[in-house]
Amino acid sequence: MINLSDARTLARQQAQEMLGMQESEILDSEYVEGEGCWIFFRRRTLTLPPHMSLASSAAYAVSKWGEVRIVADFSGELEEANALLLRLSEFFLLNKAP
Repeated sequence: MINLSDARTLARQQAQEMLGMQESEILDSEYVEGEGCWIFFRRRTLTLPPHMSLASSAAYAVSKWGEVRIVADFSGELEEANALLLRLSEFFLLNKAP
């Protein structure tokens, strides 16, 4: 299993690659955590060009075993964020690495 710091690093690397940015503070300090994963959100203060609307609507789920998935960003919608977190956490727990 990995820790929060390692998970944040994996999410940051994925965000930097997806957004084509090398900013170290690309992720918001807020995140959500479930039994099987964390979901990290992009900093809202980052300005992205209009053609990057899909990339700018992404969040980054990292399993407790280090698997990264790009997911929808529901950071402003608590009910949807919690539902996604629950589904992803269950998925990662069922499919965890040995």
